[in-house]
Formats: sequence, C-alpha cells, structure tokens
Amino acid sequence: MKKRKMFYFTIGVKLGDRLMEFSFDANSSSEARKKKQELYDMLDEILGKEDIIEKPETVSSEDAITIQVYPIEANVKLLHEYSNFWENGVIVEKVESPLLARIKKDTSVVFEITPREFEKVVTEIYYALGFEVELTPFVKDGGKDIIVIGNDENEQRFVHFIECKQHNTENPVGVSIVRGFESIVRRETANMGIIVTTAYFTKDAKKERKKYYDGVIEFEEFHKLIERIL
Repeated sequence: MKKRKMFYFTIGVKLGDRLMEFSFDANSSSEARKKKQELYDMLDEILGKEDIIEKPETVSSEDAITIQVYPIEANVKLLHEYSNFWENGVIVEKVESPLLARIKKDTSVVFEITPREFEKVVTEIYYALGFEVELTPFVKDGGKDIIVIGNDENEQRFVHFIECKQHNTENPVGVSIVRGFESIVRRETANMGIIVTTAYFTKDAKKERKKYYDGVIEFEEFHKLIERIL
C-alpha cells in the first residue's frame, strides 16, 4: 500500500457549556493551511476576530464564545503517535500503533483506554487479519462500530458487522445486547454480526445465541481475538 503523509486539524467552538468541533484532514501542509484559513474566515464572519484564540492548550469561558485551535504541526505529531492514517473511517496506511503494541504485551491496558480507542484497536486487529475494515462514526453509527468485508473459502464476498463492548470483567454481555444487535444485522442484511468484549458473555446470552442466532451472531472475547495476531 502506498504510504502518504496526512495532516489533521481541529477547531473547537465553545458556546457556554456546548462544544462544537470542526475537523478535516489534508494531503499536504499547504492544503491544510488553506482549509484552516477557510474555517477562520467563516468563523470570523460569525464571531469576530477578537474571539479567535490559537493555542494548543484548552481555552474555556463560561460567559463568552471562545475558539480552540490546535496548530497543524501538533496534530501531525499526534497522528504519528497513533501511527495509522484514517480517511473516512478507513485505514489508508498501516503501521502498527504503539497502543496495540502495548496491549500485545499487557492486555490489561485495554481497560485503561477510551471506548473509541478500543474500537480503533479492534479495527486494527481485523485489518491485520487481512480484512477490509471501516470504523463507523463514534455517534450515529447505526448500532455497529466496525464493518468488515472479506471473501469466504468459496471466494464469495461477505459483510460482517462488529459491535465493541469495552466492559469490565464484572459486567458481562447479556441477552438484551445480543437481541438488539441481531435485529440490526438482519435489518441491514449483513452476513453476520460479531460482538467483541473485554469481559465475557452470560450463560443466557450463549444459550440464546446458540438457539436462535447461530450463524447470525458470533461472540469474541478480546483476549482470544488478540492472540490471533501475536
């Protein structure tokens, strides 16, 4: 896969206790700066230049609108720290992230990361297993976190949905989660749905899957999933 350097930029607009974010990626620093200026011009018309504050630190105000701007250079560094370059939810350059490397050495790290980071790690694993993968938006994902595309042993194309449940070991995945996910898989006519959890599945969930959803829903415990790429 051809490597490409990408730049990521975010502007956060805070209005009281509400925060809106504008973000984009670009193929070059010049393109990123052009897009940055376009956002500045738009916000200038709405808010006025005196309200625009460019700092890498968080800027907050209870009474006024403030704008937080992360410099382009800082976000290039952040992107490299994660190591994978994403475009519309798809990995466009594959380099194993330091986070995944840490989890390979110590799976307990998976309980220290954010839910979104967990979804990205699961996406990386399925990518490493040779599938096409797409990470859905963090909100309004339609009940599925990851879309996996591949070919079966007969070279027939298939689509699997993945739902990630970053639960602690005292909070297993129960029947209600399985039922809800099963309805999404059938409604959107995916070939199968896979629930990946850092915890485990209740006995009732396993019985229900076997009795009603066998071949439609599969279970995957995270520690076993990651063993497949070690």
